Amino acid sequence: MKAIFYILLFFSLSIKAQGGYSPEVLKQNLADLQVDLSVGNACDSAFALIDLPGDLDMNNYSIEIMHVHLVVQGNIINEGTFIYNCDTSILEVFGGTLSTPDNDMDNLKIYPNPVIDEINIKGINVTSLELYDIYGRLLKNYKTFGQLHKIMVSDLAAGVYFLRVNDTVTKKIVKR
Repeated sequence: MKAIFYILLFFSLSIKAQGGYSPEVLKQNLADLQVDLSVGNACDSAFALIDLPGDLDMNNYSIEIMHVHLVVQGNIINEGTFIYNCDTSILEVFGGTLSTPDNDMDNLKIYPNPVIDEINIKGINVTSLELYDIYGRLLKNYKTFGQLHKIMVSDLAAGVYFLRVNDTVTKKIVKR
């Protein structure tokens, strides 16, 4: 079933549309998904590049970005959640300029902490997320866009990690 879904998804995302794309349209017949939309293949499969020439209307849905480089040529419209399930997940948005004033980082929320499976990040204009171990080794690195994100950490051992957001704010994360 998943193979058919991925084939349909890649076919759907390869079609150019003038008005943009909506996860609601792509998931109409996929009621058994736990997330609203999953883009890409399993983490250990072939890497894919998906180019969306229009806007991406999130409409408060969640999009799981797997082993894929997702390029949105337009803007992200409405808010939604990006879930990064593979260390190789990439999201690029070219439809506008971003600025992150320092006071926006004052509203940054990272939870739960301690964490078991996933870290939730909520903040204004999050453009990069980096997770380091206590030795300073970069474990996960995501270029991103938007306000709501999830990083899957179930593959990491229990311990202390550091999450760096937008190259400006670093938070200590405890993994159970």
